[in-house]
Amino acid sequence: MITLSGINLIKLVVVLGLAIWSFLESWGLLRDFVGAKRTVGRTMNMVLLEEKPIVPTKLLSRRVSNEWFHWLGTAVLIAFNAISSLLLFIAVYYFFEASMMENGPQDKFLLWANYGIAMFIGMSFSLSLTGLWFAYYIKQSDLMIAHFTLIILGILSAVVINFPVN
Repeated sequence: MITLSGINLIKLVVVLGLAIWSFLESWGLLRDFVGAKRTVGRTMNMVLLEEKPIVPTKLLSRRVSNEWFHWLGTAVLIAFNAISSLLLFIAVYYFFEASMMENGPQDKFLLWANYGIAMFIGMSFSLSLTGLWFAYYIKQSDLMIAHFTLIILGILSAVVINFPVN
């Protein structure tokens, strides 16, 4: 039976917290899909670079103004969050399944938690790399910092989850 104390409790809180966060993010994006698509579209269309003060740059040739791609980008973001959430909730299920058995192994919990965290980190890198392509660092540095923070959060979560107990 897994004791809910020490590092095991921290592992559970980290995985459950990321699962809930990813679920709420995907749910919020779904509920306001039009607004989310508009926000994604503004980044892909590089609208902020044309607002005052105007930043002269040749990077505007990278802009994507086709709304279908804005829709696709928003759908991919929702999928990243939803899949990450699902994988992490499966890990939580296996955590409690292992805790019901005497000295139950945490192998399944660790496997699914690592899948979910890998998806979370992948999403964070995708956000950052896509933002770099559309030069969001010029006028949206706070967003860039948020994406790097998500990457760091994912990496630290992976370290905590894989910390040996015995």
